[in-house]
Amino acid sequence: QSEGKVLISRRYGLTGKPDKVIRKGEEIIPYEFKSTEADTPRSGHLLQMGVYFIILEENYQGAVIRKGVLKYRSRAFEIRNTPELRERVLRTAEMMRSVRGVPRRNHENPGRCFKCSFKEVCSQRLIK
Repeated sequence: QSEGKVLISRRYGLTGKPDKVIRKGEEIIPYEFKSTEADTPRSGHLLQMGVYFIILEENYQGAVIRKGVLKYRSRAFEIRNTPELRERVLRTAEMMRSVRGVPRRNHENPGRCFKCSFKEVCSQRLIK
C-alpha cells in the first residue's frame, strides 16, 4: 500500500499521484478521493483514473490493474480499466500537447522545481 507517490509514464509523458494504491497479490487498485459530491463520475476524474491505470501498468509490469476506485464525499464508483478509457486518455493527452505545446518554466527558483511533481520529466528543471 502506498499513498501520495508521484508516478511517471516515460513512454507517454504522463504523471499522476493517486491518493492511495493498494496491492492485493498481483492486483493493484488505485484510489482517488474527491471532496465534492457527484451522482456519476465526472469526465475529468475518469480521465485522471485512466492516467493512473497507464502509469501503474508501466511502473508495475506484470501487475493486474482491472479497476480503480473514485470516491466522492458520500458515494464511491468502481472504474474499469478498459481499452476505450485508455484510448480516450491518450487522445486527450495528445490533443492537449498539440494545443499547449511544451509548458514553459515561469520562475528561476530551484526550490520550486524540487517540490514539483513534474520534475522527473521536465526538460527545463533547475535541479538534477
